[in-house]
Amino acid sequence: PLTFISEQLLAATTKRDSCCSCPIMMEVFLGDLPQNEWNFVAATVTPESITKNHNRSPEDTFVYMLGRSFYEYCAPPSSLDISYSLVAVHWMKSYAGDLPSGLYATDPRHVPESELLQAWRDAGAQDFLDFTEARHRELKAGGAFIGAIAC
Repeated sequence: PLTFISEQLLAATTKRDSCCSCPIMMEVFLGDLPQNEWNFVAATVTPESITKNHNRSPEDTFVYMLGRSFYEYCAPPSSLDISYSLVAVHWMKSYAGDLPSGLYATDPRHVPESELLQAWRDAGAQDFLDFTEARHRELKAGGAFIGAIAC
């Protein structure tokens, strides 16, 4: 997934580089909860790993790690050209009640109580709305959001 996104970013900036004499800086923000294993991320996602095999200098690429929930704003308003989320929103921020199975909160086969099932569906819908509104606010006009959502 990171390879795909870095290729898209690099292709976009390379196209723009041909029209301009100055290098285009690329900033990559990685967001997850503060308790994430950030040392592994820092060792794996580097300017060199992003620009490897591309005609781009790692000196023009910056990687930042943001320890906060993706249900919150993760960047200033109208600041991002491209926003990408990989398998995030199946981790809900809301809690709608104890589940008998512990899994598949919106599946009637796992939550036979209709009121509890609807409470989880409503919570999931609100979480998804919060997530998409935050990403929308962060994008510049004409920006793009790419999301991969687990089912």
